[in-house]
Amino acid sequence: MVRVFLLVVFLLSCFSAGGRLYVFFSSRDDSPSHYDHTHRTVARLREGSTLAEGLSMEQEQMYSLCCQGFSLQMQRKFQESEEIFSRIHKRKTSAPFVLQRELLEGRILNAYFLNNLSLMAECITELEKVSGVEAHLLFFKALHAHRTKQYHLAVDVLSRWFGHVDQTKPFCLDTNVYELFSPYVLEKMAAESLIGARRYAEGRIVINSVFNKIFAREYAWSVDMYNRLVLMLGQSYLLELQEGVRSDLLPEYYETILFYQKQMKGFDAVAYKTFFPESMLVPTIMQHIFVIPETQLPLFMDALLMWENSYVHPDYSLVLERMKPAVLQDGIRTQKICQAIADSKIKKLKEKLIELFSDELVFCVSQGNTVCADQYLALLKMLDPRSSWGHKLLLSEKEIVNMVCEDDAQYSRLKDYLLLWEEQDIADVDRQQLMHYLFFSAKHLWRGGQEEACLRLLKEILVFSQNEKACLNRTLRLVKHFYTQALAMRNFTHLVWIENFLDEVGLPKTLASDAEIANCLADAQYLFAKGDYRLCIVYSSWLARVAPSTEALQLLGLSLVEQKEYTEALEVFQRLALGEDTWNSQVHKASLLCYKYIARQQKEKSFP
Repeated sequence: MVRVFLLVVFLLSCFSAGGRLYVFFSSRDDSPSHYDHTHRTVARLREGSTLAEGLSMEQEQMYSLCCQGFSLQMQRKFQESEEIFSRIHKRKTSAPFVLQRELLEGRILNAYFLNNLSLMAECITELEKVSGVEAHLLFFKALHAHRTKQYHLAVDVLSRWFGHVDQTKPFCLDTNVYELFSPYVLEKMAAESLIGARRYAEGRIVINSVFNKIFAREYAWSVDMYNRLVLMLGQSYLLELQEGVRSDLLPEYYETILFYQKQMKGFDAVAYKTFFPESMLVPTIMQHIFVIPETQLPLFMDALLMWENSYVHPDYSLVLERMKPAVLQDGIRTQKICQAIADSKIKKLKEKLIELFSDELVFCVSQGNTVCADQYLALLKMLDPRSSWGHKLLLSEKEIVNMVCEDDAQYSRLKDYLLLWEEQDIADVDRQQLMHYLFFSAKHLWRGGQEEACLRLLKEILVFSQNEKACLNRTLRLVKHFYTQALAMRNFTHLVWIENFLDEVGLPKTLASDAEIANCLADAQYLFAKGDYRLCIVYSSWLARVAPSTEALQLLGLSLVEQKEYTEALEVFQRLALGEDTWNSQVHKASLLCYKYIARQQKEKSFP
């Protein structure tokens, strides 16, 4: 459909300058006999014609040198030829050189092939002064415009030259132009100029006419010629893409480009780079890959694969610089593209993407940006589902400690970070190292006087480990260590926190031995006898919690009475079983006092 449309465009534009180029190539006689005829004067010059007769010795020497320069030019030894022409040009003579015009033409051709564009322009200007406006002067201007990529000008000048060339004497009478610029070269130049001037349809028609002449054996066939022609056709569609086409036509354009790229005989890396420079090709692909339907992604993978295989050192930054911002700006589309790359045969690009995304993952994790990290992690799992990414997720021990210490009471940041590890295997070495850092952080909190924060962290560790047996055992060992320290220091607040923690997580809580309990009971009795009732309450409260014996309950109740906390004391006495052993006279008196106080308090409330 695209080609039919472009053919119509071409037919409508054949009346323009570009159209005249096509008409010229379609109608002119390119047979060898035609060019043999036009070469007669050139041959005569090389063989030493009568043009040299009657010249002075000085002029004859220059004439001989000039013929030598033309001969070298014929052998495509342009640098050596230019050295001779330059020597003649600089030579001071008593009279103008008889071949001044031919000399300038020869220098123009040398400058063209040596890519000395400034010298070429200078000689064209001088030739115009010497010979005036002639048809062949247009040809040289067209060469200069083509070489300087002024394609619109090249099309215009070539068209004017083609319009006059058959009505004039053989152009460049005394040079090797016809041998240096074969009909194929001229048609190829015309096609390049038309395509460069954005007259794609006309340029393609000229190329197709060249193909027809190759198939008709009018032109000698070569692999290099064929490859450059098919790549030029493909390039024309790429250039047209850059100007912008409807999104629904994108797949057809890329199919056409790939078709021509795959028509190469063997592989010509130089030709491929010439017509498909990666600085133009890859940004165009990356521009369209985000807008085409998902079903067309394999087509674009083929285009990227062709590019990757065609360059020894592809510039992957052309892809990476487009993909990196797209991760956050268009995450869903980026995932689809990465999945397509993972499913394709594009190996090196995939490796570069993995390298980029893993570096970005490390950066996001270090910055605490878990949302960003999660997106990069998802892409990495698509590109390489068999690899473990724990080594990229793992922070240092110091960073884990800082995160825990600076987090809020709910450990919101830590929870988000641990979510990144959900799919990492429990036996993963890096995950085990993370567990080590987390337990170290818990110890750090406890030693720093943040005991409650430590116990909250241990809860998060157990949730993260999914109550894995090894983690449960390690937690219990650590808690026992804390418990032993607290018990030795008689820090009953810490003991209660630990016991509550064990209840909440479902771990066994029989931590104090009978001997330790007996020692604490003796300490409580001593405190009561000494009259330190408040501290006795602390001791006996803990004893009543972990080992609710009669002695502990009696001490607690009596100490509460001494502190005039009658309601709490009565609740404790009610926990004692009735009998002589438990209800001695001291306990009876204390309980009666509690009832009396509570009754008076209720009466006061009833009759204020």
